[in-house]
Amino acid sequence: MVVVGGGLAGLVTARALATVGVDVTVCEAGSVLGGKLRLAEVAGHRVDVGAEAMLAVRPEGVDLLRDLGAADELVSPTTTSASIWSRCALVTAPPAHE
Repeated sequence: MVVVGGGLAGLVTARALATVGVDVTVCEAGSVLGGKLRLAEVAGHRVDVGAEAMLAVRPEGVDLLRDLGAADELVSPTTTSASIWSRCALVTAPPAHE
């Protein structure tokens, strides 16, 4: 079986197929697996970048990353509040409107 795309959806699909005994090959056009999610250095700090980032507090998400071999640099958050870097300072983001 061939899975086209090594983003999160492709990796999860490949993992699910492999767990039921299917021989899987993942094809990815980019230079790394994981799609748009990755770590990058910003102002001397390694941060999650991309369309979305995963908050590493849900055990099923963390377990999935470990199973995929992608948890080498996983860092648990020290807070779950959101902040924005603006004008050389970290500012607490306003609460979302319901």
